[in-house]
Amino acid sequence: MATCLSRRAHPDKVSFRLYKDGKPKFTIFTEFRCPNIVEGTKVCEECSNKLPMYKYQANQKCDHGLIGGPYPKDSKLYGSPYYLNCIKNGYTILEIDEQRAKEAISKATMQVDMTKAKKVIKLSSKPKPKPKATKSAIPVIETTRATQESSMVTPTILESTELPIVVSDITVVKVRKIHHENKDYYFDEDSGKLYEANNGVGKCAGYYNTETSTLDPRAESDSEFNDD
Repeated sequence: MATCLSRRAHPDKVSFRLYKDGKPKFTIFTEFRCPNIVEGTKVCEECSNKLPMYKYQANQKCDHGLIGGPYPKDSKLYGSPYYLNCIKNGYTILEIDEQRAKEAISKATMQVDMTKAKKVIKLSSKPKPKPKATKSAIPVIETTRATQESSMVTPTILESTELPIVVSDITVVKVRKIHHENKDYYFDEDSGKLYEANNGVGKCAGYYNTETSTLDPRAESDSEFNDD
């Protein structure tokens, strides 16, 4: 699947300032590619509705053009006409900020090998209780191995010694699948948590830092890390 080609601006917290005579002045933003999945179109539905001279640069309604294409006059991204005019008028950029801005452009234009599609999953807000080993009236079906000549199986009724697990207090979150250190994970952008991807959403593996692309150690104080 292809992702939207719309160019977007990172939030204000990762923007930087231009300087003149040692004083900070104009704010410049770094770019990223919209992660929404598209089919048959270049941009997603949200990015197709751009508003001229929109006040907030990091909002999806602000027009920054398409990845690899020209920057609109409304854009205040690194490399835009707005930025180049500031440089022409004597304003300077710190070396570390320029390196960060160029890395953002490179990351936005490269073909990433991770699925950006967001999936809706259900997670239990409480840890699963460990049931006591008491007899239950719930039957468990055990099947015999089918022979090569016949697909018939013979069921046997057994008594289970495990209590049924009841899941309650369901919370719906949005995650996206990412690839980190040769493993697949599901990433919750709102909480910063990373979940193992084992034929679905597994247990919480830690906190993922998107700026440094690192996985923080497990936090003992977080109940999701102590389900076992």
